[in-house]
Amino acid sequence: KKNPVLTENLAGLARLVEYTEDIGMIAGVRGVASWLDEATLKDIAFAGLDYLTVPFASCDPAEHDLMDGAQGDQAAAIRAWELCHEWELCPVAQVPLTDESCDELEEIIELVVERNVSDLWFFAVACLDGEEQADAAGALPARALLQAATVVSEAADDYSARFIWQPPVKFDLGKTLPEHVIAGPRASGDVAIRVEADG
Repeated sequence: KKNPVLTENLAGLARLVEYTEDIGMIAGVRGVASWLDEATLKDIAFAGLDYLTVPFASCDPAEHDLMDGAQGDQAAAIRAWELCHEWELCPVAQVPLTDESCDELEEIIELVVERNVSDLWFFAVACLDGEEQADAAGALPARALLQAATVVSEAADDYSARFIWQPPVKFDLGKTLPEHVIAGPRASGDVAIRVEADG
């Protein structure tokens, strides 16, 4: 059953995309794939959408669906990418880095790229090394970030894909891991800096 608040908000999405295009901005939409039915996707595509970003949390459908909060969401994400190709939109996979996803990070990247998605965005759901409760909930401890970054960096050399780092999300004990994945980072951009260990 559809959430009535979500349905009402989606109704104005095509108009919002049109306004964005009218003032010369690049229009992108990010959302859990199963929230965006095919009719909505078509409406926003034909309104002038430039790219669609959907979270992709795991190669395992059950694990992915758990992280994105909806049964069948992995299949919906893959279908959304297919529709992007059909309607000449740029499909984007947003990969949350968690304890679970880092164990299969190379496989996730391979699966996504095999589906002709050449834009991948990565963000960590992270916690400090001493935060045991957050670590146990699946957040990525700070000590594991370098290894995850190395895997992504090496994969970038193996594929002709565009990898973007997004700001990490600090794990909040008042929320579940899936809630962090669904919300994603608050901001992102094409400009990045590198901070060395000495600051």
